[in-house]
Amino acid sequence: LSPELRPPIEHCHPDALELAVEKLVADKAYREDLGRRAYEFVRANYSPPIVAERYLRLIRGDIPAEWIVDPGRLRYFMGFGLTEDRCRQFLSDTLRIGGTGSLQLADKPELERLIVEFADGQTY
Repeated sequence: LSPELRPPIEHCHPDALELAVEKLVADKAYREDLGRRAYEFVRANYSPPIVAERYLRLIRGDIPAEWIVDPGRLRYFMGFGLTEDRCRQFLSDTLRIGGTGSLQLADKPELERLIVEFADGQTY
């Protein structure tokens, strides 16, 4: 996503989530600034007229290139809030029980390879 389409959030690796939450709790000025920027982001990008205009663009076939995401190019798979260790264990168990086919990624061989390597202990 382009920077203007990214919401202002505390980006962190899942293993650093606790530290990120502690920062938000401990640093009032940072927390309030992040909250203000998030509020402004939502108002600027998700007000009813703006959302309606986006639907109209879709209906008219006026779809900007930046709205299109090719799932075949995705490589990140840690975004669901697990620590690396828990994610690795989950994927390792999934592969042990169901094999590579259980990932349902045959159409995305590079991502499949990265996940198998990660589950086998390689660094992501």
